[in-house]
Amino acid sequence: MRIGILGPLEVVGGDGTRRDPSAARQRRLLLALLVWRGEPVSIDRLVDIVWSGAELPRDPVATLRTYVTRLRTVLDPDHVGGQAHFLVGAGDHYRLELDGHDLDATRFEEDLARGHDARPRDPAEALRFLDRALMRWRGPALMEVADEHWALPEAVRLEELRLHAIEERFQCLLDTGAHLETLGALERHVREHPLRERPHGLLMLALDRAGRTADALEVFRSFRRRLADETGLDPSADLARLHDRLLGHSDAEVFGAAAAGVWNELPPTTSPLVGRDRELRAVRDLIGRAGLVTVTGTGGVGKTRLALEIAHVDRDTGTSVLFVELATVTASDDVADAVFSALRLPAAGRTDAVAGLVRVLRARPGLVVLDNCEHVLASVCELVERLLRDCPELTLLTTSREPLGIEGERVYRLPSLEVADSVALFRERATSVASLATDDPADDAVMELICRRLDGIPLAIELAAVRTGHLSVAEIADRLDERFWLLTGGRRALPRQQTIAATIDWSYDLLDADEQRLFRAASVFVGGFDVAALAAVAQVSDHAAVDVLASLVAKSLVEATVGREHARYRLSETVRLYGLERVRDRGDLASLRQRHAEHYLGRAVAVPPRLADLPAGGGERTMCRIRLQPMVEGDDPDLANQLEALAWLDRCGDLVGCGRLAARMATVLDQRGFLDPDRRYLRRADVADALANPEERALYLVASALQAPYFGSWAEELRFGEAAMASTSDPQMSAVAAALTTQACLAFDLDRVPELAETALRDLSPEAHHARLLLRGQQTLHLVMKGHLVEAVERLEAHARAGDVFAAGELRVLLHVVDDDDRVETVAIPEAAEAEHVALWSYRWPLTEGLVAAARGRHAAAAAALVRAGEIIATSPVSLLDRDLLMACAVATHHAGGDAVHALHLTTVAEGRWRSPASRVLYRHYAPRIRAAVSDGQLEAVVAVASELRPAEVLEQELARLRMVVEDARRRPEQAPTTPGARSPR
Repeated sequence: MRIGILGPLEVVGGDGTRRDPSAARQRRLLLALLVWRGEPVSIDRLVDIVWSGAELPRDPVATLRTYVTRLRTVLDPDHVGGQAHFLVGAGDHYRLELDGHDLDATRFEEDLARGHDARPRDPAEALRFLDRALMRWRGPALMEVADEHWALPEAVRLEELRLHAIEERFQCLLDTGAHLETLGALERHVREHPLRERPHGLLMLALDRAGRTADALEVFRSFRRRLADETGLDPSADLARLHDRLLGHSDAEVFGAAAAGVWNELPPTTSPLVGRDRELRAVRDLIGRAGLVTVTGTGGVGKTRLALEIAHVDRDTGTSVLFVELATVTASDDVADAVFSALRLPAAGRTDAVAGLVRVLRARPGLVVLDNCEHVLASVCELVERLLRDCPELTLLTTSREPLGIEGERVYRLPSLEVADSVALFRERATSVASLATDDPADDAVMELICRRLDGIPLAIELAAVRTGHLSVAEIADRLDERFWLLTGGRRALPRQQTIAATIDWSYDLLDADEQRLFRAASVFVGGFDVAALAAVAQVSDHAAVDVLASLVAKSLVEATVGREHARYRLSETVRLYGLERVRDRGDLASLRQRHAEHYLGRAVAVPPRLADLPAGGGERTMCRIRLQPMVEGDDPDLANQLEALAWLDRCGDLVGCGRLAARMATVLDQRGFLDPDRRYLRRADVADALANPEERALYLVASALQAPYFGSWAEELRFGEAAMASTSDPQMSAVAAALTTQACLAFDLDRVPELAETALRDLSPEAHHARLLLRGQQTLHLVMKGHLVEAVERLEAHARAGDVFAAGELRVLLHVVDDDDRVETVAIPEAAEAEHVALWSYRWPLTEGLVAAARGRHAAAAAALVRAGEIIATSPVSLLDRDLLMACAVATHHAGGDAVHALHLTTVAEGRWRSPASRVLYRHYAPRIRAAVSDGQLEAVVAVASELRPAEVLEQELARLRMVVEDARRRPEQAPTTPGARSPR
């Protein structure tokens, strides 16, 4: 349980339910026991506390015991009537057993002790403990009884500890250099506690470090007068010594600074730097080899935090460090003034600003950090060039969204965080605001999705993590499309770091008009783009696009990847969405998207569709798929842009453009990148009818027929294949359409297969090797469907040896059907098979392992194999695989001699469209045997119920049951394996 006394009494059970009692005397009883923190309290004393000043009942001891019983019922419901585990007692006393329970006062004192111990060695770490300690307070300690004589000492003690924690926290803030941020809160604390000496001393230090020594001395004088007037005492010797040091302005003792200005005062680092070890080493290595290093990168990537970490490490190892924050500088002439301010030198020393700085900095070798230079580059460059020339022993580290462009500058572009580091940062920040603690892989996956969509940008990840205080990680992920609303808040000092939109505003506002125009045009691209695409959309020349892109890359708004032949560019998702907002503001979205769609459609139609084989050695050996001549080698890098163009053409009602682009995407990329399960673009009658050109229409129909079987729609494959044959006059296109029609006829019209296949083979050109394999494979599958299994097995073996993974999977199923399980185990996944086909059909191997194990009576092994098959098909984009697995589960139940009704239930749900001919043969082989084991009355009832169920849902239930079988077998290895048979859900 969690128990709270730092505020109103609060008791929360392990299940999250409130358990604090509602009756006033029961609450007093519990508070009394909590004041003594597990020590025994006599019954007589408890009676005095519970009825303090009130009339006692007739039998107060018996009534008290009744209260104890009721308290136990509320606080410890799991042990009602049994041995008490929380409120325990003997005959004359009661006490609380607090071990294993979370009392906020105890946790507060532990965190306070840790913070106190950590402060001398690591003030930032101490600050985290103290913040956590103070967050536990919800109001005055023992709020309901704090003024009563028995509770007053403990309430006073806890309040004194709270004040001590607040003052320790102020000390930590001063130790980390946050004197400016601390001043306001310190002044309020001193006003609230005018006779406490320590906060007065801390306020004096903070004022002096802010350059207000006179105010610091006045704080001492006012405190001394008040203390004398109200108590007759003088300030302590320690406070008096601090006053004397400030009066004598002994900088070396008070600040650790030299006479040439105040060095080594750095902004605090209140949280750990996550995932930047490699980058820290790289930048430190550059600093060791160059006098000027500039860290660049997109807004929010963590340039300042990295530079600050380097500054802290250097200071701790004895290097003099000066940190100059330029983000608030509004005019170029103020850069030198900002450096003087960081040194806390008086205005009189700034008459000849740059020359004066040279005189000051030349006397103190060390590291100077100039942070956020991008908006005052000219002035920064002037200063840096002078310092490099006249202060050779200084090292300069600058952060900027673009390089300074100075000779000798070494530039390090800070990348986004890797995915694992992004998740670690999200979890660390979320834990600090919401105590996020989960080992659920689903939550890990959602956090990874969030970090990927936020492009690994630390500021965006931190702002998202702040939302875990009131949103779940799943809710945050769902709202990422609204990220400029979502990613706000935090405790950043700068307004531009309080929202992700303000961070990008800072960069956008620094662009000139041409840069802004091309940046907006670039935001309509999804994924990468090249110069020609941007030039077409922005309606500028290639040369102009190259020049502006170079500037946008330098300013960290666009990322460039320069390959051997081409350069490609991209905007991070967050920057792209920001650009789209600017496009919408100007009303340019429709025109830009129209030009974007026209460009990618033009690229697609530039290559005429023609049937061709893949390049020699390309290695697609398949009898279940064909491909047309690709426009580019390998996967098309513009797939995301093509999909965006498709969506726009469809939205605008351009059916011709939509059909021409979708047809080429499907025939070029096939399952590697473009599948259309929802018929958004392919398999649409209105699009086919809109394509007046017969060859364009035939290509669209072929593309539609290619996709239909991936989603279990062989009727569509047949219809589109036949329509394509009728539309085209190109013999090669006609042969491809005939091949697809033949494949569909395996499901609908077996007798047409031989003639169609022979005709198509006759018309194919010699180089169309893979279409030829497809047709020959269909001839083999025709044998399977006709029941000529022995001949079909021989042909499938030949296909498998040629590298066809689909044929190998079909072969394993058929070998089991013909009772040749020994040979099943010898059929491996072909070494020459393509990876994408292995991913598609590899579920057949554990599935047939399960069939063989079940037939041999190894029922737990069969369950384990079928569970593995289920894990594979869960990630497949192809439909109907659940029917294959359901049928295998029915076979396993049948062999186990389990519930025959359950086996029939699974068989009935699985019945229908099949993924492959071998799957249908498996059904035909086992279904009669399973039905024969069930009475006629049961048969009718099971069929009536099962035919209404969804295969995917039934499979999920069945796999859950099989996992229990596997787990049970693991727990009881010495016993016989559990039979997978079970009763059917009704």
